[in-house]
Amino acid sequence: MELEEKEFDLTKVVEGVVELFYPVGLKKGVDVILDLQVNKFSQVKGDEGRLKQILSNLLSNAIKFTSEGNVYVRAWARKRRLQNSRCAHDEESAGCCLLFRTTEAIDEVHHHHHDDPNSMEFVFEVNDTGKGIPKEKQASIFENYVQVKETETAPKIEGTGLGLGIVQSLVRLMGGEISIVDKEVGEKGTCFRFSVVFKACVSDLSEDNKTVKSSPPKQGYNSSIVVLFISSDERRKMAQNFIAEQGIKVLAVKNICQLSESLREFRRQEEEQNRSSSDLSLSFGYLNWPTLTLTSNGVQARKRNDNEASHVPNFILLVIDTTRVDFNELCKAVAEFRKDSKNACSRIVWLGSKCIQLQGLDQKKLPPSDIIIPMPLHGSRLHSLIHLLPEFGAPTHANHQQMTKRNRTQEEEEIVRFSMSSSSPLRGKKVLVAEDDSLQQMIAKKILLKLGVSFEMCRNGKEAFAMVTKGLSHQRNLGASHILPYEYVFMDCQMPEMDGCEATRLIRLEEKDYGVHIPIIGLTAHAEGVELNRFIEAGIDINISKPLNEHKILKVIEDLHTRK
Repeated sequence: MELEEKEFDLTKVVEGVVELFYPVGLKKGVDVILDLQVNKFSQVKGDEGRLKQILSNLLSNAIKFTSEGNVYVRAWARKRRLQNSRCAHDEESAGCCLLFRTTEAIDEVHHHHHDDPNSMEFVFEVNDTGKGIPKEKQASIFENYVQVKETETAPKIEGTGLGLGIVQSLVRLMGGEISIVDKEVGEKGTCFRFSVVFKACVSDLSEDNKTVKSSPPKQGYNSSIVVLFISSDERRKMAQNFIAEQGIKVLAVKNICQLSESLREFRRQEEEQNRSSSDLSLSFGYLNWPTLTLTSNGVQARKRNDNEASHVPNFILLVIDTTRVDFNELCKAVAEFRKDSKNACSRIVWLGSKCIQLQGLDQKKLPPSDIIIPMPLHGSRLHSLIHLLPEFGAPTHANHQQMTKRNRTQEEEEIVRFSMSSSSPLRGKKVLVAEDDSLQQMIAKKILLKLGVSFEMCRNGKEAFAMVTKGLSHQRNLGASHILPYEYVFMDCQMPEMDGCEATRLIRLEEKDYGVHIPIIGLTAHAEGVELNRFIEAGIDINISKPLNEHKILKVIEDLHTRK
């Protein structure tokens, strides 16, 4: 099997795989975190599909064998080392020779990349807090079809369908190696590290490979602070480090108590400034502000030394995680800050799940400058966050909370468009729409775009069945057959070549081989009658009578969730 090399965006691909597994981990209470540091070399040429297979397999296994804590994915780029990683253990690859011309293919890949000055080595780690693999069994883990059990009598957890021996062959085929990283004594879980070689699509690799900032900060605006309130310790540390690397001051707090104390300290200093300054038009002036320090007892302030910088933040970006907290207490703390900080130039970003609207937070009811961003916060969303700061081009006027749509920056507009649909239960979902009528297709597209849905369209039942079948097969090849290719299928009843009833019946038969059930929403001309009865018998879960509208779609999604 040969590599299919093409140019692609590495950041988008890795984010896409991680976000595919994020909700899977969420159901188990396991956070899936991504720390991606490949900005400068994000545009690469290589086999995108093979990389997805490798990551999907490792992530699927990590989540499956982790019952609490997190799965942490790290990725970084480095100049390719001059090494001979030719298949060192040919006997380990013997079981894969029917699938790959292992030795010859790897030789060819290494020779190809060795001669390319733009070749870069990309290193990935998938680190979990699960039970871990005993040291004495790690040597055999890359043998095909081997699954390590905690004890001989322990139940065997269903695998993903892609053995680690095959994963190893894929990694070597892409010019790299895979291994298990030793952990500290007492540290839980397993950490897989693998590397692959891609051609970086940049003109010059002569510079040292350092993490590249989102964009150079504007001169004269270097006094913003980001107050970061995220429940997960590991995600908070990751976001804090990223923001600090951009040259931005960041204060990370881990609970509502610390958040409230931080905000009260901001208000106290604002009042002190207002008393000491005759120029009340300044939001946060340049006075001798204390340094805020987080301790085990909360936030403490200490007086600055004479040789310390005396300027204080003139812009506060408050980033608030609404998951796993007392939402009412959180809202009280923020409301108190808004009320008492009338002169403050600040902005609030709310982080939440798809159920954020059910918690009482609605984009339409928030101040115009507030933004809702759905979790997980990482990668491109973190970069977008940075562009809300004056240092990176955001408006700096004091009446920022009166900001209107016409004076938002391009970066802000992108986030607002993204976040306006974040409260939708369909936000980020992938659906298939089978509809032959052009007008109905146009209506469906408009509604789904508004709701933040990723969707595909087809015009008859035959195409719908083929797309679902292909999707199921693709997920199985990725080692993630338990993840649906489409979270919902909107199926019209009357279509040419093959109607919706027959397509639904065939899909239900096909699903039995995979042990899954895709919710199918029937689209009918009438709310009752023979047509609907045939559709129900074929296996639809629920139906919508045409014409489509946003209310009807949201109602059936709510009904489906209620049934679970």
